[in-house]
Amino acid sequence: MRVAQFVANYVASISPRVYGVCGAGAMHLNDALATHPGINVISMQHEQAATMAAECDARVTGEIGVVSVTAGPGGSNTVTGLACAYVDSIPLLVIAG
Repeated sequence: MRVAQFVANYVASISPRVYGVCGAGAMHLNDALATHPGINVISMQHEQAATMAAECDARVTGEIGVVSVTAGPGGSNTVTGLACAYVDSIPLLVIAG
C-alpha cells in the first residue's frame, strides 16, 4: 500500500467529500483520492475557493471539511480560508503536497 492510499483511507473515514486542486506536488495523493470508492473529489479552480467550499461543507454537514492541494503556493493559497475557519471554530483538514 502506498502512503497516498493510506491517507485516502483515513480521509474516507472522516468525510466522503474532498475539495481540491490538482498539482504536480500531490499527484500520487490526487490519484489515491480520485480512485477511492468512498470519496467524491470536487475539483475547484483555485485553492482559496477549495478551502472556502470545504468550510461551507463543514458548516452544513457538521463533518470535517477536507481540502487537497499541491505543495508550495498551493498550500499558502489556503491561508485565507483557514483563517476564516479558525475564527469560527470550523473543523478543516488541509493536505498540501
